[in-house]
Amino acid sequence: SRPFAHDPRVVGFEYVRAMATAAGASMGAKFVGAEGPPRFHSSSRGKTDPITETETDRASAKFGRQRDDATTLCVGLGAGSLPAFLANAFVGAKKNKTCAPGAFRVECVEIDRAVAAAAREGLGVAYVPARGGLSAEEEDRGDSDDDAANERDDSTNSTNRRAVPFTLRVDDAARYLAHLANTSEDEEKRKRFALICLDAYDGKGEIPSHLKTRAFLRDARLCLAPGGAVVANCFDAPPGSRARENLLAFCEALGGTVAGACAVRVRLLKVEGQESNVVVVAEATEREKEKKGQGAFGSRAALRAALAAAFAFLPAEARAALCDVDRLEVSGELTSKYDTPEAGEDVDG
Repeated sequence: SRPFAHDPRVVGFEYVRAMATAAGASMGAKFVGAEGPPRFHSSSRGKTDPITETETDRASAKFGRQRDDATTLCVGLGAGSLPAFLANAFVGAKKNKTCAPGAFRVECVEIDRAVAAAAREGLGVAYVPARGGLSAEEEDRGDSDDDAANERDDSTNSTNRRAVPFTLRVDDAARYLAHLANTSEDEEKRKRFALICLDAYDGKGEIPSHLKTRAFLRDARLCLAPGGAVVANCFDAPPGSRARENLLAFCEALGGTVAGACAVRVRLLKVEGQESNVVVVAEATEREKEKKGQGAFGSRAALRAALAAAFAFLPAEARAALCDVDRLEVSGELTSKYDTPEAGEDVDG
């Protein structure tokens, strides 16, 4: 028997809250008009006030005119907090008709079957196995080597019936993204994600080496939709440390020039009180047609506007779980254009 049922509305770690906030802002930025972010009044203490209902209502009017397909890919399942939260925030908003028509989907890829089983059977995380199989190749063939998991699909929500399930694929994320990036010669038909969230770590607390290569980051960029963002959880440390050097190398590789992919601006999102983690955000600069806003992370005003737009469709529980905008520190742009070295090179050197 399970000691507790997973609550997708709860986000325990501060870095996960920061990733979820970045995801919400990136989604919200799609619905900020071409005129740019509105001006906000400052309080008597010199700080901007929390996002108000007026801001949210103004953003809601814009949001209601949009129709979008927005699929999020989470790399790494862990305890399931991030994909479960995003599924219940974004997909739940669609089910509850608090957002405009569109296809909000959350997909997660996890390499370890034991982690997938523990999340469901031990924590009660609600997910549905990917259609037709566990890997991209199996899905293309229509095969499945996880009949037991598929037989459990109907009972996925029996442990947490109020939760909106996400789709889980047990596969190597590098192989999956390479499959998506390289099997379609027609760029218009390539599967693309509005968000790609990277939070995969091994048993030693390290990002798996093959998920730090330029080949993997290139494929992630190729699968990123215009106006989308790659959001990654990384370690940070004081200047001159190995962790800082690895972080800067990761940012450079992620921001490199990739033929056939949108250009990106790379910034760091820091949260007060958790300096050892930093959220890397690579935001695509090429907006979708007729949506030429400046994105979510170009300024604090832009971040506020993007979050206000997100608040217009997120349920109250999801809004409460996100970071206070005044506690978020966004760095200036870290990268401009880089030549991408050998595709298989590990960014740690």
